[in-house]
Formats: sequence, structure tokens, C-alpha cells
Amino acid sequence: MRGGGHDHHSHRSGHSLDGLRWQVDQLLAMDPAEWTLDQLQRTILDVHTLTQQLAAVQAKALASFDTRGGAQLAGHRTTGDWLATSTRTPAGHAGWWVHTARALRDVLPETATALADGAITIDHVRAIRAAHRTIGDALTTCEDTVVAFARDHSAKDLRGFLDVLVQNYRPDDHDNDAEAARTKRHARLSASLDGWWHLTGFLDPATGARAGRGPGRLRGQNQP
Repeated sequence: MRGGGHDHHSHRSGHSLDGLRWQVDQLLAMDPAEWTLDQLQRTILDVHTLTQQLAAVQAKALASFDTRGGAQLAGHRTTGDWLATSTRTPAGHAGWWVHTARALRDVLPETATALADGAITIDHVRAIRAAHRTIGDALTTCEDTVVAFARDHSAKDLRGFLDVLVQNYRPDDHDNDAEAARTKRHARLSASLDGWWHLTGFLDPATGARAGRGPGRLRGQNQP
């Protein structure tokens, strides 16, 4: 019974793709030189939106194929290896796309929806995915805000927005760096038998700059 349902879905998917191929073939057979400027503009924008939507379809299929071990059953080590070989895609990009497909399904639902709507591009997805890899759950908690921004801005603007977000969501890194500097910083002052004082140590740049102004004044006072 379950297998019959699976066959039904497979048949329906194949039928849908056949219809899509037919429509694409019809478009390819047309001569855009005969279209009006309005038709050209509408076609360019519609195809752009459809391209993103088809990427969303591929991502969903790829994530499912990966989960069910399709690549291994086909004799490949990983899904990325299978995709690179089957589509002649660079291995790095294929691996990225597999991991991104999983992330869209499992942890970035708002991003997946926006891509399925054709409202964002793969470049937007790449930026969001990179931020998620950096700050993890901190990104998922505000994904709706990030995606709302992405829907109305370019991928370049989104990267700038995410850079600020990452900096704001990683204050611990700054604190850790400051603590490390404090731990590394030290100074030792000792008196010699002849009455001179010896100062040795290691200061962070900011403290060193402040301290460096002091010896200058002392040198000035000692000069004749």
C-alpha cells in the first residue's frame, strides 16, 4: 500500500516535469525578437522568479535524496560526490548545495519559503547560510527578520546587514579577547642596590600607548 503511494507520487512528479519541459521547449522555439518590450521585460522577470523557485524544488528533492541514501545506493561515497559527477558541477559547489539543501529543510524554514516564493536568490541563501554557520541558533531565532530584509534588498545589502548581526551576536568573542589580553599583560618593577629602578613587562597596545607617554615626560624632566 505504501509502495503504491510512492509510485503514485513518482508518476505525478514525472508528469509535472514532462509538462514543464514541454513549456520550456515552447518558449525556446519562440523568437524574442518578435516580442514587444513589455513581453520581453515580463519574460525576463518571470524567468528570474521561476529560476529561484526551481532551485527550491531541487533543494527539497536533494535533501530527501540525501536522507534516503540515494547517492550510496547509486555507488557514490557522498551525495555531494554523486551530484558533482552527475551534473559535472565543481565538487565544492556540489557539497555546499547538499549541505544547504539540508539546512533549508531542517533549520532555515523561512529562507526555504522565500526561495520557493521566488522572492530571494541563491546568493541571498548563500549569505544567510554563511551567517548561520557562524552564529548557529542565534540566526535561527531571528531568521524571520533576516528573511524579511532579504525579500526587499539585494544580496550585497543582505551581506552587510548580516555582518552587523554577526558582530552584535558575538559579544563573547570580544570579551574573550579582552580577557586574553589582560592575562597576557604583565609588568615588574624592582629596585637595584644603587638606587635605580628597573621596569620590565609586556603590555597590550592600548595600555602600552598610554604608558609610553609617561617615560617621554620623565626623559624630558631628566634632560639638562
